[in-house]
Amino acid sequence: MIGKISMGTDFGGTLKYVLDGDGRNQKEVRVLAYEGVDVNMNDKGQPFPEAMEVARSFRLQAMLNQEVEKPVIHVTLSWPPEDAPRLTDTEMVSAAKEYMQRMGWTDTQYFIARHLEKDNPHIHIVLNKVDDNGKRLNDSFCKRKNVAVCREITEERHYTIGRSKMISTARDINDPREECRYRIAKEVLKAVAKVDDIRQLPKELARQGIVCTIKEDSKGIPRGISFSARGKDGQEYHFSGAQVDRKFTTANLCKAIALKEKMPEVLKEAKWLDDLYRRASPLYDIPKEVRVQCRELNAQLRTLEREESRLEQDKSRIRSSAVKSAFFAILSGNVVEAVMLAIVSSLAIAIRDGKIKAVREARLSLEAREIRLDTRLRYPERPMQTAPRMAPEENLSIWQDKESQERSLSWGPRL
Repeated sequence: MIGKISMGTDFGGTLKYVLDGDGRNQKEVRVLAYEGVDVNMNDKGQPFPEAMEVARSFRLQAMLNQEVEKPVIHVTLSWPPEDAPRLTDTEMVSAAKEYMQRMGWTDTQYFIARHLEKDNPHIHIVLNKVDDNGKRLNDSFCKRKNVAVCREITEERHYTIGRSKMISTARDINDPREECRYRIAKEVLKAVAKVDDIRQLPKELARQGIVCTIKEDSKGIPRGISFSARGKDGQEYHFSGAQVDRKFTTANLCKAIALKEKMPEVLKEAKWLDDLYRRASPLYDIPKEVRVQCRELNAQLRTLEREESRLEQDKSRIRSSAVKSAFFAILSGNVVEAVMLAIVSSLAIAIRDGKIKAVREARLSLEAREIRLDTRLRYPERPMQTAPRMAPEENLSIWQDKESQERSLSWGPRL
């Protein structure tokens, strides 16, 4: 079983395709199940839905959450032709409900219809991304999840595991049509490697007896491609690009040819990046002992920063407490006590200021050591440079305090 998911905004257009996709009549489309939508019944009591009526039910619920820009979830579940005999309507509905349950899409409106092509058994599921409570269904990574869920259901229900059209078994090769399709696929692969434009494919394939027809729109852009060739029974067989293989649609062929043209540039850029990495890697090959030094320096810096913050808080607390105590002492008329409190608090604040200054100087020293170490790692071959010598008056005007001196470039190269 294979699932294909698409998101959209138009319930009407999606349901019109599901119910009457390519000019089908109601005999070729069968409604299997629905929930939370209005569906008309015919005289026999069978569902006879109209696309616009069903779409209106979906739109009304979607209005519960205006933030959902694309409320339409359209899922196509398809099976290989080998599973057609066992794919009853009940089996398809059961697989569809299990699929929705595993995808996490429950408690919302849905509409399931089956298209009755004999060679391609499949169903269409239309869901509302706004659930019955007005909440948005989770569609994150839904396409990746879709692949896993389809694989699980295929294995548990023992469906046939689909194979690529490029792979043919011995039984298929005995079929003239399948043999012809397989031969076209091989020749198209060879031709794509030789041409620089998709319009050159007909000429290249004509040498192998294959007729290639490319349809273009009014602007001259290729929009469709088909192939035809004679089988080993002498009969001529026609295939669209997708019937040969999904890789041979017009869009995929154009992408493959464009990628082939860009390959030299990609290889050149990859070589340049590899050379850059090879030249830059020695600069980042840090010895173990250097890493240990860096970790120790960082730990010491963090400790000093915490200590500085603690001392600043203590100073603020002492100042606030002293001001309050002195104020109450003055109110009570005890001036001597107020003066003593002011003196003691000033001494305590001065002690804290001294400690803060010492911690700050130690932290700046560690930062200087760390920057020296980082500079030597990044520029191992460059000699260490010092700041130029200056006149005494210039030196006094620039290096006014120890903090500015520690932050200067005297400990490393001038970058």
